[in-house]
Amino acid sequence: MIRTKPGRTYMPQLNIPTPKRIKRHVIGKAHTFFATTPPGLESICAQEIAALPVDINDTEIVPGGVVFRCRLAGCYAANLHLRIPNRVLMRLTDFKATNFRQLERNVLKFPWELYLSPSSELCFSVKTRHSRLFHTTAITQRIETCIRQRMPHMTSGKTGLSGKNDSQHLYVRAIDDHLFLSLDSSGDLLFKRGLKHDVGKAPIRETLAAAILKLAGYDGSQPLLDPMCGSGTFSLEATMLAGNIPPGFFRVFAFMQWPAFREPQWRHLKQMAGNDIRCTNTPLIFASDLDLKRTTELKKISDKFELLNIIKVDNHDFFHLTPQEVTERPGILVLNPPFGVRLNSNDKPETFYHDIINKLEKDFRHWQIAILVKDRALVKRFPSRFKQYPLFHGGIDLTLLIGVFK
Repeated sequence: MIRTKPGRTYMPQLNIPTPKRIKRHVIGKAHTFFATTPPGLESICAQEIAALPVDINDTEIVPGGVVFRCRLAGCYAANLHLRIPNRVLMRLTDFKATNFRQLERNVLKFPWELYLSPSSELCFSVKTRHSRLFHTTAITQRIETCIRQRMPHMTSGKTGLSGKNDSQHLYVRAIDDHLFLSLDSSGDLLFKRGLKHDVGKAPIRETLAAAILKLAGYDGSQPLLDPMCGSGTFSLEATMLAGNIPPGFFRVFAFMQWPAFREPQWRHLKQMAGNDIRCTNTPLIFASDLDLKRTTELKKISDKFELLNIIKVDNHDFFHLTPQEVTERPGILVLNPPFGVRLNSNDKPETFYHDIINKLEKDFRHWQIAILVKDRALVKRFPSRFKQYPLFHGGIDLTLLIGVFK
């Protein structure tokens, strides 16, 4: 029991998520969603959302992501097709609360049983700013207790963020005494495409790689060379673009555990996307690296997911490679040179990048170059006509340079 007013208590009632209630309140209504993105990538994400094969309304770019409204099919499509966001959250409710009594009253009256499965573990992420309710642990405990009052048979589990596929993550934000409660529809972060499990040191996330390819003008029709491919993030992302393979085609999502989830609708969306997958007779993506272990693993992944008709993987030294060995026409060359833990202790960044620039000027004229640079001083060594994009990756400030050596 939870006390709501002096002398009164809330007695749990049997709240049954009947198909009729779920259809009326969840399936049949439009909801507000929030696609979270890395800083600076909100506009690219908004372009992706506008291109989704479902009706999307009220799209708004805000710091840290994009807000949009649609029905549940739009949520499915967003997780399936969007390449840039980290995750997609569904706004459940929001209300003002300056004390715990107001918090409990509002949480208790929300129909949690229509959105959460009793067999799922419930996890929380709580942040506060300028609110009288500021103790995140106390907020978590009160909300969880109220939810379990409505759903007494819900699985018990530790609060926090769980890595289990069947866990449901509730995001709570208290800002200026106003609370916003959202449910994660994605589960694992969306950069996890379901293709690879073993990665190299300091890997670029697939979501960031997709944004870089977009900024470089890659649309899947040009040759793409990834001569320092590492674990293959850029190569695999470009391969999926070239084959028009949705980034979420090979993975599962948290919304599949929702009471409102409709398997036939999801299968239809995947089937429609599968019908649009392109087949090529000759590879368009050329990946190579000095690390034989990494290229061998990349070949295994490409073979497992039947991508070898799109991507070719070799074990080469970039400085001994010429573009004529892989393709007859210029395309896009993407470089993620080693830095930090990936850089050989005997290599000096200044010398290494000097050698890269000389190689590009000599052999890759008229190619569109996209290269990541850590040291701002090294940026000055590239032609001033190269466009610069500040990026943030793994706690490191990077600069993406895009341009052509003429």
